[in-house]
Amino acid sequence: MNKQKLFSILLACSMLSPFAQQAFAATSYDTPNAKVISTPSDKTDPNEDINVSLSKELALTKGKEVLKKYFNIDINEKDFKYNISLDPYVYSDVKETKSYTWNISWYNTSFKGSTNIYISLDGNTGKLISMNKSEYNKNGEKSIPTLSMEEAQKTAEEAIKKINPDEYKNSKLTTDKWFSNRYNSSNYSFNYTRFVNQASYDNDNIYINVDGVTGEVTAYHYNWNNSLVFPSDKGSISLDKAENIFKSSTDMTLKYKLFNNKYEYQNADNKKNIKLVYEPTLKDGQVIDAKTGKPISYAGSLNSKVETISPNQKEIDELYKKYKKLENAKDPLKKDKALTIISNIVNNMYGKGYTIGDLRYREDDNSFNDNSTKTWTAFFTKKTEVKDAKGKVVNTIIRDGSISINALNGQILSIYNYTPYEYKENFTPKITWKEGYYKALAILGEHYKDKLKDIELSLNHVELLPKETYSAKEAERFYRYSFVRKVNNIPYENNSIYMEFDAETGEVSCMNLSWDDGIAFPQASSSIDPSKARETYYNKYTPSLKYMLINTSPDPKSIKNELKLTYCLEPTSSFVDAFDSKILNDYDGEEIKFDISDFLNEVKGSKAEKEITILAYKGLIDTKDFKLKKEVKYIDLVKTLVDALGYTPYIINTETTKSSQSDAKEDSAGSANQAALSNDDYLAMAKYYGIIDENLNNFDIQAPVSREEMCKALIKFLQYEKIANCSDIFSLNSADAKDVSKENYGYVTLAKGLNLIDLEDNKINPKKIATSEDLALGLFRALQNKEVNNNYYPMYK
Repeated sequence: MNKQKLFSILLACSMLSPFAQQAFAATSYDTPNAKVISTPSDKTDPNEDINVSLSKELALTKGKEVLKKYFNIDINEKDFKYNISLDPYVYSDVKETKSYTWNISWYNTSFKGSTNIYISLDGNTGKLISMNKSEYNKNGEKSIPTLSMEEAQKTAEEAIKKINPDEYKNSKLTTDKWFSNRYNSSNYSFNYTRFVNQASYDNDNIYINVDGVTGEVTAYHYNWNNSLVFPSDKGSISLDKAENIFKSSTDMTLKYKLFNNKYEYQNADNKKNIKLVYEPTLKDGQVIDAKTGKPISYAGSLNSKVETISPNQKEIDELYKKYKKLENAKDPLKKDKALTIISNIVNNMYGKGYTIGDLRYREDDNSFNDNSTKTWTAFFTKKTEVKDAKGKVVNTIIRDGSISINALNGQILSIYNYTPYEYKENFTPKITWKEGYYKALAILGEHYKDKLKDIELSLNHVELLPKETYSAKEAERFYRYSFVRKVNNIPYENNSIYMEFDAETGEVSCMNLSWDDGIAFPQASSSIDPSKARETYYNKYTPSLKYMLINTSPDPKSIKNELKLTYCLEPTSSFVDAFDSKILNDYDGEEIKFDISDFLNEVKGSKAEKEITILAYKGLIDTKDFKLKKEVKYIDLVKTLVDALGYTPYIINTETTKSSQSDAKEDSAGSANQAALSNDDYLAMAKYYGIIDENLNNFDIQAPVSREEMCKALIKFLQYEKIANCSDIFSLNSADAKDVSKENYGYVTLAKGLNLIDLEDNKINPKKIATSEDLALGLFRALQNKEVNNNYYPMYK
């Protein structure tokens, strides 16, 4: 969902009731690092007992003036209604600086559509804090911008110079324009971050959104704390020294990582996107203090003790003796058998006297569930009467919980103890963390025999310690243990066995199995060395200076944020592919393209340079290996149009995509190409969308695409084929009109009329093979004629 639509939804909600309006005022408006905290006022007069310079009437007048002056928006009181509230605005950086803002919503609804405008002004100065304008009309939202990224950026900067000229001088555009504007339809968003002494301070920024079709500024948010005092950068270590510290302090951890599927939907046929990666991890912290050169964490230096525990070899051998392969039955357990298994588990874990009720069988075909799709679930309850010395019942304690088991093998999938506990600041734990650990091992040996050799048994326990000046130590209420799955002796953190113990009672309060046996993990035999991964990573990323708020309080009960100058890496959430050293993003595991100069040089001077670049900005063209004059094959055409419409595999009958499972073969690096979509997947979607009519079994995906066939596909992309088939009403004005196939005549004529294809010397050249340049230009112009399809998310390469 793009930012403009999110604003529209929130603003629509704000018109429903005063409560919804106040809730909207409390949001951060989907802007980076916003720190608005707003609470509703129950006073009839919002100025009562609140000392602000602007009255409600002045705020309304000032709001209209700001909208007209900066955004060319006229508020006609005859057409617009409004909501207004006065709310707290709190800076919570180093010390709280509290002021108030006037939050005003104007809205206008008619049969033609609706307009919603929101503005937030400082209650004393009238300074603009936020603005958002969202419109809905019958023409809908366009699918592609008309402005280039550079043109939109110029509009954004001109607006900031007028509204916040001083702040603009001390800010820089820090978002990566090649990746920040996907999933944003025809809009462009920019984030300008504050810089002091050549160091960024990300908490202060100006966010702005530009409509790529109209060129209007449709959203603006200003977040800047002028009361901050930034420490000097004198005495800071050099960049080279910081980089060496990072390199020597960075571990490259080999792990299996589950990424999102880049086509948004992930089911049994569209396999899980798991890759073998190296994750950079800075030892003893997350950033480096620029003055001392020592690693520090965002939370600061809390007084803590880290305890690492592992069973010794004898204990491991004894535990592994319990290993037993778990066999699934052909049919689910009968109800009486399931009841017996559940009763035994509850009695052994919590004692006798529990009643098992609401026993239910369920089959779940939800592919997001890593556990069994066949389960038995039940609730358990026990009532205990508490009597006084005379035998009179003075209280009844109800203990209850729920349990779920695998219906094919009886293994515990989850168990929860809902019994409420009385909070005590000081209590005597029945067990220690170490004792809880060995109880957890015993449970593993009893209930998870088949997984004993596939989990990491070594765990770390971080315990916060009080200072002498603080009150007595408060004991930990719960002990938590997460035994991560290991595959090929490599951790896979998305699968684990989790246990939680109530320290006061020593009982299991929660246990959960997250395990997917259907994953094919890539083998690590041909993975690169960690030193190679580290070298690759630091060839791409260089530390940069950044002011950060660091908690310097040793008391875990209080926070004392101080501004510190640090060196950090941007971004920290990236990985190195363990096979080919590519840098992968944290979202879908796709390669981060650091250099697109080859692409820009390729399209420079093209008649479609602007259009192709816009498509690339929006993720609709893969910048890698793009060649203007490359001849288009049918598979290229299909993939381009399907990606532009949005790949939505959940609307395809699963039978049509069965073949994609067998297409996941190991590549040259030895990794299973599980996330890649097969050609059959694309063809099935193209068939669904009506882009192709042919029998898929006989479709030649490598056949070249003529210019007239490209025209036909683009018209089908726009769903204008019914018009195109009325060929008798068309007259094609080109020197070679007679060369167009009869069955394609209407399509080509309509494509020419919509400017989807350029003539060459007044000729269509219908039989000539289309080029990537032809297809990109045609797609761009088709998108200009197409509204956003709100049924599907736009999916990008």
